[in-house]
This record gives sequence, structure tokens and C-alpha cells, in this order.
Amino acid sequence: MKNESDKYYSMEFIGEDGKTYVLFYDSKENLVAKREIPHQNITEAIRLNGEGN
Repeated sequence: MKNESDKYYSMEFIGEDGKTYVLFYDSKENLVAKREIPHQNITEAIRLNGEGN
């Protein structure tokens, strides 16, 4: 994903070395981007959505 207007077909979450990443794939199943998700953002999202309560 070169810029914000690029489209992706699917995504996958993986854990590596204690970090969480989201992988973005195009419609031909080619990996187009890999982004790290800081853990505090995941925890905050879970808290705001009431998950795990």
C-alpha cells in the first residue's frame, strides 16, 4: 500500500517476537504491506469495545 487510497483484499494478524503485525494482501494474494500494531492500541481497543469483560 503505497498511499492511503490503495485498496487491499484481505488482512491477517500475526505475532512475531512479542509484537503484533497486520498483513495486507491484494486480490491476487500478494503481500502488499506489513504494519506493526503497538500493544497499547490493542489493549485500548479491547477496553473501549468491552471485549473480555
